[in-house]
Amino acid sequence: GISEKVGTQDYLDPTRLLGSFISKIFGGSHELKATDFVHRLAECVPVVDNGKFNLLVREVIDAETDMPNSLSINLSHAINRLKEQRVIQLADTSDDLDAVVLNLPDGRERQISSITHLRGTR
Repeated sequence: GISEKVGTQDYLDPTRLLGSFISKIFGGSHELKATDFVHRLAECVPVVDNGKFNLLVREVIDAETDMPNSLSINLSHAINRLKEQRVIQLADTSDDLDAVVLNLPDGRERQISSITHLRGTR
């Protein structure tokens, strides 16, 4: 669930992994603040951005750990793919100081303030 094979190449893509935890992340909620979504995701999958194992490894290799609202390209891409698959909807608020920044593979950045689960809870 963390990688996808394209031809003979493996690419890190946690979309399916993230998708398998969507109902648990949202719990009984239909919409979450983006920061709450990221926090709940990190609790469910501790190897992704801001998860306890991710932070531990980043600390050991002396990588930046103090940008919790700026997501990795891989996680950003997975969230964007779930939006394109109409599993979730992303919304932004121009004055949201706690917005989460998606770093998309094409170099663009997108700020999001909330995430809505479009398929309801299961």
